[in-house]
Amino acid sequence: MNKEITAPVTYLNETFSLKKDLEKKFIQLAEHLYHIFTQKLFEKNGYGSFDEFLIELGLSAPMASKLISVYRTYVVEGKVSLTQLAKARSWESLYYVRSLAKDEKSANELAEKAEVMSQHDMRLLTNGEEECSRHEWYTYRACAKCGAREKVYDTP
Repeated sequence: MNKEITAPVTYLNETFSLKKDLEKKFIQLAEHLYHIFTQKLFEKNGYGSFDEFLIELGLSAPMASKLISVYRTYVVEGKVSLTQLAKARSWESLYYVRSLAKDEKSANELAEKAEVMSQHDMRLLTNGEEECSRHEWYTYRACAKCGAREKVYDTP
């Protein structure tokens, strides 16, 4: 149905508000996924693996991995408050610059920048960085019969 928008400025402002609420929810989801993964809470509900839980949740493993990485980098290691993290314009910008969060001070500075800088500008902060200082390696196993693949998770 084609809806006639009679107050475009109000409609645009509502859209910005919806996006901000969505970013806050992503940060909350990151917190939940981190605890579900690290405490293996998925096993308590009968899931054989974290991937199995993610399939039921309808969330891709790469997306979950990124969200967990943001939570671990900024909240667990960087001691950034969830309130501050939720102010970011985009949780993805926090993901792209996570390798620059080398200590609590830099993690908090990046979280503050993410509140005002665009995702593109946040990505530019990583220019000139020689190499990722926080490699995250994953192991996969594959079924020899059907080729199905799944990630093998290690508890951090």
